[in-house]
Amino acid sequence: GTTFIKTILPHQVMMTTVEVAVEEMAEALTSTAKQLDNKMRGTNGPLPDIKAEVTKLRPRIAQVQQTLNGLKKKVSTAKKLLAEIEEKESTRKQEAMDRHEAEKMINSAKEGMDLVRPKISEVIPAAESLKAADSTSSCTIQELVKSQTALENLYQAIVDLRKKLDADKRYVKYVKSGPLAEVWDTMNGFLSEIWNPEEECQKLLYAVQERRKKLTSDAQKAVSAALREAATKDGSDVEALFDKLRKENSSIPIEALRDFVGEAMQASEVELGLENYSSCGFSKLSLTLLLQDYMRCIREISMTSDFEVKTAKTVKKLIVGEYVKVLEPAKNDEQGMMRVRCQALSDLSEGWVSLKGSQGTS
Repeated sequence: GTTFIKTILPHQVMMTTVEVAVEEMAEALTSTAKQLDNKMRGTNGPLPDIKAEVTKLRPRIAQVQQTLNGLKKKVSTAKKLLAEIEEKESTRKQEAMDRHEAEKMINSAKEGMDLVRPKISEVIPAAESLKAADSTSSCTIQELVKSQTALENLYQAIVDLRKKLDADKRYVKYVKSGPLAEVWDTMNGFLSEIWNPEEECQKLLYAVQERRKKLTSDAQKAVSAALREAATKDGSDVEALFDKLRKENSSIPIEALRDFVGEAMQASEVELGLENYSSCGFSKLSLTLLLQDYMRCIREISMTSDFEVKTAKTVKKLIVGEYVKVLEPAKNDEQGMMRVRCQALSDLSEGWVSLKGSQGTS
């Protein structure tokens, strides 16, 4: 905002007082000289008798005028000198303030860099090793989760630091010299140092997330296959199996599914494959989707009573868009066509359906 009053130094007041006094003296001297001139012009009365005395005063007035002029010059010189001293002092104070501010900004930036550098040296190489490992390498979900968390924390720390460095850099954008000018170079150097790690962190985070998704997907498929195999051995349908495993609960606990699968899978694999259900348990719908396959008819096809087409009779025609529940896994007949036993959801008709024709038509 606009400044209406500010503090001044005592010598500035003194200089102003001296200037006013000198000006008053100059005005008084000028006035006295005019009065004497007026007196000297008189030709009548007693004035002609005292002209000699008045004339004697002129040298004294001239001497005072000369002294006054010298005083004015001294006051002017002293004023300039004080102005130079004030300017230097003001510059010194401003430089001290700028130096303090610059040191504060640079030290803060160094602290941020000191926190980020060790994490960059530790987190990025570890994530790169996980990324470089092929799908057959032993890479646990715990390692991926740990790496992902570390990368997320590192990335956020770098982003926060970069924003602060950019803000400090903008603050000194128009400073061309002095301590604050050093801030620009320092911030530029730090920004250049974290530029590549920030990009690398993003790429590695994406790679680790994709690796984790794949590991989870593989575990889910493995759990599904193990559960289907165990369910086939048990001989129960989905509803009976659900009631058997849930017991008194509204859903199947993960521990019950792990025990049901037995030694077919490690406990950690089961937990990974079922991590989406760890908080609420396994519902009947989830079990149905996991154990029961459904298919959709995309071309009109006959459902037959027997596996072999030659001896089979037509049960019904499946129309486009109709859904069926798979009752038995698909297998090849004598002609090499893949056939599956299923049940039409529209009328619960059961029979065999060819997945593809002899010409490969689905």
